[in-house]
Amino acid sequence: NLQLESTAITAARIGVFSKTFSLDSRSSVSTTGKGCSAGLGNGLVNSELASFCPGSGGSYGGLGGPGISELNNSYFQYICNSLLGSTYRQQGLLPTLEGSGGGGSTDKYLGGKGGGLVVLGMKQGKIDGTVDCNGYIGTIPDDSKAGSGSGGSIQIHTVSRLGGSGIVRAEGGPQTNLGGGFGILLLKGKVL
Repeated sequence: NLQLESTAITAARIGVFSKTFSLDSRSSVSTTGKGCSAGLGNGLVNSELASFCPGSGGSYGGLGGPGISELNNSYFQYICNSLLGSTYRQQGLLPTLEGSGGGGSTDKYLGGKGGGLVVLGMKQGKIDGTVDCNGYIGTIPDDSKAGSGSGGSIQIHTVSRLGGSGIVRAEGGPQTNLGGGFGILLLKGKVL
């Protein structure tokens, strides 16, 4: 049995397996910004043309936003809009990975990190606190050149039931260009 009261757990990957699990309203389990670094992850654009379009948001459950053409040309912007990374679901992957980092053109314009991975397994539980794995925003000197990271993965498995009034989220990093794609939330079991 695990009961977390006024506790904050932060790491890149968090796994909790217990007969009963309780997270009070003053507690959190977070992998926000602990996933893949800038320019890394399966959800990124994989193209030589991507260098013309810095600042794309990382993708995971949803697509990150496209980069902005450095050539200030509508034709190249059209190309940038078509160079979105693929979601993990499009690649046939399960939600067992961290979110992708955002794109960036140089070390000065570094994309934000993706969210990490949280797996909670229990017979029954109650979540009144926060469980999150959000992506981070890219660096800000010129926010159109540094994309945000995508949200990560949250898996919650229950045998009997899960209740509570807490917050569970896997959001992409805030909008820089169009921001990072959302993460994945997988709930298995009976939710009250």
